[in-house]
Amino acid sequence: MGEISLWLQHRSATSRYFHRRPEETALYQIIYNYQQELEHHWDELFLETYGSLRPCVIKAMNEYQSCGILRFGCARAYCQSCKHSELVAFSCKKCGICASCAAKRSILFAENLHENILLDQDHRHLVFSIPKRLRSYFKFDRTLLSILHKCARLAWTQYLNSIIPDSTPSMVSSIHTAGRFLEFHPHVHSITLNGAIDKNSNFIPLASIDTEQVETLFQQYVFQALHEKELITEEIIINMSTWSKPPPIPKPQTSVTYDYSGYTKNLEI
Repeated sequence: MGEISLWLQHRSATSRYFHRRPEETALYQIIYNYQQELEHHWDELFLETYGSLRPCVIKAMNEYQSCGILRFGCARAYCQSCKHSELVAFSCKKCGICASCAAKRSILFAENLHENILLDQDHRHLVFSIPKRLRSYFKFDRTLLSILHKCARLAWTQYLNSIIPDSTPSMVSSIHTAGRFLEFHPHVHSITLNGAIDKNSNFIPLASIDTEQVETLFQQYVFQALHEKELITEEIIINMSTWSKPPPIPKPQTSVTYDYSGYTKNLEI
């Protein structure tokens, strides 16, 4: 009984609303005190490594400094049953900087995927990446990142239709621009249905994936898109197409990651 009582006390305590105090965090203090200095010295210190400091980043830092702070705006939440009310501070909704808003957005996004979008079938996690030779184009022009979304979708769709004709694929993808060491490394994370829906609305599963074929299709679409933008020439395409593949990285015992080349990685869940 003592354990149950302790649990009820804990639940009662955590069910209450507590105001966040973001202005007391280390991140807030760093941005508040050093943002202007960062903007002033960015080109000198970080331009070559990370590209330009984009206006959307500056805007996110500015709005983050008013997130969760009552004096910058709030709403009153009122319970008609118990007559209790709370002041809830407005949030910045900037997931790139604000840890609170990022966590909320991630939870809502995942819940929407699970409840409303993903079918009750097996899925795969695919990661599409590009070689370092091409990354500088995306570093200095972030609008090009949408190309990776499109190329990944086209490659996966073409691959599925080569196995299951006239089928409809399912893919949800997200762009990541940093690697594990925070270097600029644009790549696409995708959740894909492990199969496709045929023209009779039946689910057809895939027994396996020919990762080399998916890689080749993704490579071709990336080359084509960058060539149409006049960023690379036919000579560059021919040269890069002759590059030999690095040997696969041995599979770690605690991971499900398979690394195939600089163009795409296939992770299975």
